[in-house]
Amino acid sequence: MSATPTVSGSDAPRARKDAVRNRAILLETADRLIAIRGLDVTFHQLAAAAGMGVGTVYRHFADKEALLGALIEQRFDTARDIMLAAEQVADPIEALRAAIVRTCEYHFSDRALWQAMMSAAKRNQELARERLLPVITRIVARARASGRLRDDFTATDFPMSLFNLGLSDSPGG
Repeated sequence: MSATPTVSGSDAPRARKDAVRNRAILLETADRLIAIRGLDVTFHQLAAAAGMGVGTVYRHFADKEALLGALIEQRFDTARDIMLAAEQVADPIEALRAAIVRTCEYHFSDRALWQAMMSAAKRNQELARERLLPVITRIVARARASGRLRDDFTATDFPMSLFNLGLSDSPGG
């Protein structure tokens, strides 16, 4: 009687480990593919690159939106980390410069970031407002308070600054 719970108990974690491992592989592979090719990667391309069947991809992600949602959230978190690091720069203007330069560097290493940030998708706009805008607002406010940034420059000018630097949905601007 005790053998049954032990067997099923040991089988469940193994299956769970495989599922977790497969999901991690899929996310890592999708992340790499999307960073290079943009948001148009298909589940068939992802499955082939991950060395899995397309059915495995569908078992982990109901549709492309679910996959992209997970990856886009990671990208917004990374962009937020970039902003938080820039915010720690002592000089307010250098902090703003670091935020712009590091965001540009990240963009050029990851095509999907800019596509996501500029997307009209409501969820992406919410993520930008929730995760990026508060940090950008603090960086800009600090730079303006230093007297070395125009008073009419606001946090909403930050994405336009990136756009004016030549960022587009393709590497190289």
